[in-house]
Amino acid sequence: MEVFILTITSDFNFNYGNKLQNYAVQEALKKSGYNTVSIRLLKLSYILFFCKIVLLFPLLWALGEERKDRYKKRIKFISFNKKIKQSFSGIKLNNFDTLTRHLFNCNRIIYGSDQIWNPEFDSFTKAYLGICAPREKNIALSASFGVDEIPEQYRDLFRKALLNNFSAISVREYQGAKIIKDLTGMDVEVLPDPTLTLSREKWEALEKPVSVPKEYYLTYFLGNKPEQTISAIDLIQGLSHVSAEPDQPLGPSEFLYLIHRAKYMCTDSFHGCVFSIIYQVPFMLFTRQDSLTSMNSRLTSLFQMLGLKGEQHEGYTFVTKEEISSDIVQDNLKAAVQRFNQFLEKNL
Repeated sequence: MEVFILTITSDFNFNYGNKLQNYAVQEALKKSGYNTVSIRLLKLSYILFFCKIVLLFPLLWALGEERKDRYKKRIKFISFNKKIKQSFSGIKLNNFDTLTRHLFNCNRIIYGSDQIWNPEFDSFTKAYLGICAPREKNIALSASFGVDEIPEQYRDLFRKALLNNFSAISVREYQGAKIIKDLTGMDVEVLPDPTLTLSREKWEALEKPVSVPKEYYLTYFLGNKPEQTISAIDLIQGLSHVSAEPDQPLGPSEFLYLIHRAKYMCTDSFHGCVFSIIYQVPFMLFTRQDSLTSMNSRLTSLFQMLGLKGEQHEGYTFVTKEEISSDIVQDNLKAAVQRFNQFLEKNL
């Protein structure tokens, strides 16, 4: 059986969380015996994008450092796609006729995970709401709204789509389940992010070494980095600093390697926390500071699902290795993974 995965893709914005959750869904489906194809809804033609990469290669020496780093990052993401043996099809964003024809012959379509239902994203499209395929084919897996409430102008769109376009729905956040309940009256299951469902050993197999100091703390911020707060943390005094910030020329494999070997992780990222939990690396979670609407519900749900408390400090929450490795957290994680697998088995 062939199953298509329709999700936010990272081949243009190079987001580690997008790419790694896509891989996790792919592997969960393959483990169950399904062939997968990831559908990438792109603003630009992937062929033109790839040609640009090839044509720029001879001119790499002449690029400025910032553009050179972006180019290196693109190459590493492309290499990662090859490494994970990902089959994909690129379709222009909002080309609904082409997408409908493309989905015609598949058996099922998995929508998610990650913030496919965040209407504030430039990448948001009605295609993520199941309009291009029959209801019986559409399954939402750990889908995320990312926001605490749906703006008024999108409420009717979501209400009709959620009621009519999906044979099964699960979400990643408890707030997402509340949004659906308020919009439709339906109760839906809350499941973990797919990245949590793969074993630590599975992620270790994807790592690629990076030259780093023996002991370091890692920073990975998607919003503004709170420099003064970080420099005041006693735990990291004397440690070298390594950055995995989006401007660094790193691919997903290097990102995993850096988290795995860090002494501490400082982050405002959902997936920064997730992989710290997978690798049992103590982490400091900061509130994200940018112009986007609050996305705190993602992290609140993650902590609630796993039974994490953390130590509250001024400006951040510190989660120790002892808490991550505790029986209660690990048992909650196993139970969440079991629910995830049962949802797939039941609905596929």
